[in-house]
Amino acid sequence: MRLFNTSQKGRKKNTEDAALESFIDYKPAKPSAYDGPELHRYVSDEAGKLEGHSIADRHDVVMFCSEVDGKYIGKQLYTTTVEEMENGGAEFQKLVKNSNRDKRDKNGRTNSGLYTYFLPAYKTMYWDENGNVGFNKYGKPDEVKARKYFMNRRAALQNNTRNLASFIRKNPFTLDESFWIDGDQCLYDSGLLNEQLGIINIAENIIERGNFVWLNGERDTKVIWVKDKHGHWEICWNFKNEGESNNISRIGNLFRPGNTHRFVAGADTFSHSVVKDSRRSDGAMFVKMKYDAASIDPYNDAFVCSYRHRAPSTDIQYEDMLKTSVFFGCLILFESNKNNWKDYFIHRGYEAFLMKLNGYDDYGIPGNQKTHQQLAEVTEGYILNSIKKVFFRTLINDWLQFDLNNTTAYDSAMAAGYTLIADNRLLYNKPQSPLISLEEYGFRKTAIS
Repeated sequence: MRLFNTSQKGRKKNTEDAALESFIDYKPAKPSAYDGPELHRYVSDEAGKLEGHSIADRHDVVMFCSEVDGKYIGKQLYTTTVEEMENGGAEFQKLVKNSNRDKRDKNGRTNSGLYTYFLPAYKTMYWDENGNVGFNKYGKPDEVKARKYFMNRRAALQNNTRNLASFIRKNPFTLDESFWIDGDQCLYDSGLLNEQLGIINIAENIIERGNFVWLNGERDTKVIWVKDKHGHWEICWNFKNEGESNNISRIGNLFRPGNTHRFVAGADTFSHSVVKDSRRSDGAMFVKMKYDAASIDPYNDAFVCSYRHRAPSTDIQYEDMLKTSVFFGCLILFESNKNNWKDYFIHRGYEAFLMKLNGYDDYGIPGNQKTHQQLAEVTEGYILNSIKKVFFRTLINDWLQFDLNNTTAYDSAMAAGYTLIADNRLLYNKPQSPLISLEEYGFRKTAIS
């Protein structure tokens, strides 16, 4: 539709009002379709169901069509519900993550230039006494009735995880539910994971974000917790008495942890490679409170601290993980395929914080297929027995999407798995030492008559 003055015999026809001199059109879904022209309004409906192309890649082209000299000249709108994650949902999820208004650059913009707006399903409908759909005279839905309706539908689908996931994605209560994972695609029990994710999405004040920093910026003194909504750590538990933290001993320039009976940590350091979905790997770490049969602490046997960040350098990353270990006074297990962490901890005087698994002479855990298989097994056992003690959304989301053939993409899941292995301090399928003959021990074989 073109909104221009009509032309007549080679000249414009005179009209009383000036024309808008704009147009409304549509083009194919390919990323480069609108590469070039200025767009004052751009609408992409069902953006989370785009097959054959990446909605994130398309936006990377289109976003610049509404900007001139660093100023926006138009608005862009993406609307959708999500169907299969592999059929457009995952790419739309990337766009959503890049549209977080709490993560803006110094120009005040998100990475995508968009803001995410989510409307829960129970705010979009109202069932009156006669079963008709509508709103009251003020335009407000009856959220209580709507919730009851949706929860009844969910209950009816409990034994069909695939249909349940599809229904929840179409009628989500939270943004995370928009990307609910099907049971057929999940390595672990998706029902338990999605249920716990729904619980913690509704709960308030169960997670606190912040940073661990050295007191007054002086290393090797005391690590303190500082609240910060943009921090790199999340905790769901903290010491009731400040004096209980930093339980370490010092002899000269060497340090030793003092809370190894209470806490344990595992870490997955970042790689410089790019994973399959074009994301760079982050560094991740978890701290877990060890199980104590005599404890009544609700966080007994729970992950209590999460770290996930791509630091500017590996040294900064290792220092972050070192500070976490100092605060909790615990051992930490790294993947042994990357050795810079060992050199860093030893150089800083914190070698005693590094963990050796039973049967191994060196620190760390080998990163190979057998290790990853065991990691998946211990994770599965923990989910079945203790999922109610998991309060970190990023971890549950990683578990829901975890792929043994592409572990680099799931930093939180790997770090949590290493933490669980460290808690048991046992690695299956460890290399077997060669058998030693009796003669090598100094014994002689003697025939028994």
